[in-house]
Amino acid sequence: MAEMTSQKLAEHESYWSLPIDGFRIIQLRLDFAFGMEIGDAQSEFSIRINTAFTLRSSEGIRDYSVERLSEIGPAMRLLNADIEDAKGFKDGRLEITFSTNIVLSVDVDPQFEAWELVSNKANGMRVVAMPGGKLAIWSDTQP
Repeated sequence: MAEMTSQKLAEHESYWSLPIDGFRIIQLRLDFAFGMEIGDAQSEFSIRINTAFTLRSSEGIRDYSVERLSEIGPAMRLLNADIEDAKGFKDGRLEITFSTNIVLSVDVDPQFEAWELVSNKANGMRVVAMPGGKLAIWSDTQP
């Protein structure tokens, strides 16, 4: 597994660095969304993608819809992938770069919360992409 970085959110001009760099995708979940459990056996974080998302790789670009989860099979290659970089943009977009040179991105949704990141630890950190853009951030500790 890659070396883990800071466990805190870090603010930049146009985005927040999400504290999941260096962690591994340990479980994928499919229901009415596409979910990822991140960390070790204790599951440090959860991401839930509630709208369409895109995977870019050397093989090309592929769009996925949570409304057509039966077509999501190729996205299963994210299982056991290490996260190199994760950004929650202040306009509500998400971008996660994996060590396998795959980039997952989620755009803003005008009506729904497009994605959310939740810490499964005691600090209760949560980052939510609000409908229409912007991020809502909750944490017991200051970022």
